[in-house]
Amino acid sequence: MTEALSRRLEESAARWATRLGLPCPCVEAPRSTLVALARAEAEARSRGLDAWADALLEHHLDLIPGLLLQQQASRDAAVRRVWDEPTTLATWPTLGPALGRLAAWLDRAGVPREACPALPRALEETPQAQGRDLYPHTCFGRSLPM
Repeated sequence: MTEALSRRLEESAARWATRLGLPCPCVEAPRSTLVALARAEAEARSRGLDAWADALLEHHLDLIPGLLLQQQASRDAAVRRVWDEPTTLATWPTLGPALGRLAAWLDRAGVPREACPALPRALEETPQAQGRDLYPHTCFGRSLPM
């Protein structure tokens, strides 16, 4: 069910990488995303909405990987700032409050801080990673543009 979708995503990313002169990327959607796409496609086709199903798959498996790779290859100053400059609490003024809200939410939920070892450090220290290092490790970082 999801294998064909995953293969199409990989093939699309490889075509985009060739067009953009990039090394073959590691683009992959979370399994839950592929399952949802497969179910949506099946439901649409069962209702005779083939054009809708085709558009859905084209958007998620062909267009979106291309946008992600274009973003990574961009020379635009604003895009480069996100990918290349260190992520610090000074350069990202909403980061500190967002991490504070996350910590408070986890505390209210009873999640021990040991379960999130990086969070206390992030709250106490200035993160120095670049977007290119952080984003690929997020849930959608290998399948969606920022």
